[in-house]
Amino acid sequence: MTSSLDQQASAPRDGACPPIILFSTTDGRGDRTAMLQRMVASVARFRAATGASVRLLLLRQCAEDGSIDLPSWVEVSEVIGHLPLSVARNRLIESVTVQADAVVAFPDDDAWYPDGALEHIVARFRTQATLDFWFCRYANAPVAVDAARERKPVLQDVLREASSNTIVVRGRLLNAIGGFDPELGVGTPLGSAEDTDFAIRAFGSARASCMLDAAVIGHRDRNTAMRARYYRGALITIIRHARTVPGGRKAALRKVAVGMALTVTRSMSVKDFRRAMREGAAAWRHAPHTRPAA
Repeated sequence: MTSSLDQQASAPRDGACPPIILFSTTDGRGDRTAMLQRMVASVARFRAATGASVRLLLLRQCAEDGSIDLPSWVEVSEVIGHLPLSVARNRLIESVTVQADAVVAFPDDDAWYPDGALEHIVARFRTQATLDFWFCRYANAPVAVDAARERKPVLQDVLREASSNTIVVRGRLLNAIGGFDPELGVGTPLGSAEDTDFAIRAFGSARASCMLDAAVIGHRDRNTAMRARYYRGALITIIRHARTVPGGRKAALRKVAVGMALTVTRSMSVKDFRRAMREGAAAWRHAPHTRPAA
């Protein structure tokens, strides 16, 4: 990843399609090769069909476990050992110049783009100059794009459906709000919610946002059993933004109610719920009262 590579994505090949930058990470431990190659192949089909300028920047962690065969257009960097997910993504983001008009996404190595999905997403950003933030749902059995299911989202849509695999932003917005919070995500004490935090910030600063209310991106289905494990990070993240985005206070109260329900149904221990409430209260005391300028 050098300055010469930065120049390769300075403009779309035919002037019609904006540059596309994808940031992803993979773990060299174990065998994730087949899943990663599925994701790369889905992007390769889009490149071949459209002739678009696409950069897939991949950080391969635990790289001491050997190499992997990928196309030359996938820009691979490697680290020995393991980084928290937010730190890994930020390392990639900070290594390049992101053009203001670029279409930027953050697929996991086990996600993929069904035929037509990237084409639709890029077209939406190309045809609507003010669109800064787009997202959809994901599933192990994704469906075909139906533009009639797109709508303007509210905060609760963002909290329920936006994930690192389905978030797409314009480059100007990424440059304005920055990358992922290094205190959040896999490998940190809170262990989750880095994509929730990023999505809230994107939603709050975007000139226009759009949600496609369908699972048009592929990824393994949600594991509802993980809700309790991710609860504390999600609650604290929502509370941090409660005063600065429309609907934030209501969303925080709703999240508290979710925690109560998880505790009553014994999906989460009383001890863990109390800890989440204590840390949530501390987050509320320190939460900003005004939205930072984008």
